[in-house]
This record gives sequence, structure tokens and C-alpha cells, in this order.
Amino acid sequence: MEDGEVRRVGDTRAFTVDVRIVCATNQDLRSCIAERRFREDVYYRLRVFTLTVPPLRERRDDVLPLAHMFLKQEGHASGRFTPKALRALESYRWPGNVRELANSVKHGAVLSRGADVDTVHLPDEVIGPRVPTANVSNISRTLAEVEREHVVRVLEACGGRQIDAARLLGIGRTTLWRKLRAFGIEVED
Repeated sequence: MEDGEVRRVGDTRAFTVDVRIVCATNQDLRSCIAERRFREDVYYRLRVFTLTVPPLRERRDDVLPLAHMFLKQEGHASGRFTPKALRALESYRWPGNVRELANSVKHGAVLSRGADVDTVHLPDEVIGPRVPTANVSNISRTLAEVEREHVVRVLEACGGRQIDAARLLGIGRTTLWRKLRAFGIEVED
């Protein structure tokens, strides 16, 4: 690294290389050196230029432009979020940083099926716990009716692809197939 030369194992001659080494970490390398978990000489060989990128939760102004960019990358038909979805994206803490934001937008793009991405399309952890509306029609429904409705909505959101719906529901494809048959929904064998 220091001289820009490489010697292959078993070779007697070194040859010059012109490369740049880019390293990234979420660790404090100085404390790792103090704890003898990282070599100090390697640290000073690598530390030519340091760029510190704060976590997304400290860069609130970057959330929405990144979310719009990720939605565009997904080739989403409308390419838009509803105002409620934008507020949810802005207020979430993003412990998984930009990767979590990208995955959440992808999740929303899939479930919205081309319509504007709303809070119902975003992952639960992003929008927080859903508060159920307590009306009599919701309370008087049986568990089987609620389950059937949910399974049908997920299946529709996946464009009828049972394997994708099963994955989103967290069940096996054969279990989904059995449920659909029990609900009286036409299924292919």
C-alpha cells in the first residue's frame, strides 16, 4: 500500500500498481486501536482522506429526496407519495440508514401497484402502530372473515402471484393454497 507495489506469492519480482483503496466502517477506529482490535500502522496507511457521513436520522433533509430517487429507480408508475406517506417517512428515525429507506420505498412501490404510495403501503415499523377504528362492523366480524379479506388483499397486491403473497404473509405456498380453497377462492393446482 505504501510503495504502490505488489509481489505475487512465490514471485521474485514486484510490479507497480496504480490503485486507490476505499474503506468504510461504522466503528470508531481510534478506540479499536486502543482496544487492540485494529492495527495502528494499517490505520495510518489507510487514513489519507477521511469523509464522515452522519447517519440518516441526523440528515432529515435528505430523507425525501432519497425516497423520491428510490421510487423513481423502482420504475413506479405514479412516482409519487401521498402527503401522509411523506410525513411518515420524514418522522421515522431510520435506524437502518439509507438501506432501510431504500427497502421501505421498494416495499411501498410493490404494494401500491402503480398508485401513489400511501402509509398503508409502507412497512409497519415506518408508520408506527396502526390504530384500529373501533366501530361495530369491525368488531362483529369473525376471525375467518378478517383473515380471508387480508389474504385476498395481499394476493391482489401481488398481482395474483401466490408465491409472492405467501412470502408477504409469512406462510408457505401450500398453506396459502389450502387457505384459498377453504375460503372458496378459485385456485390453480
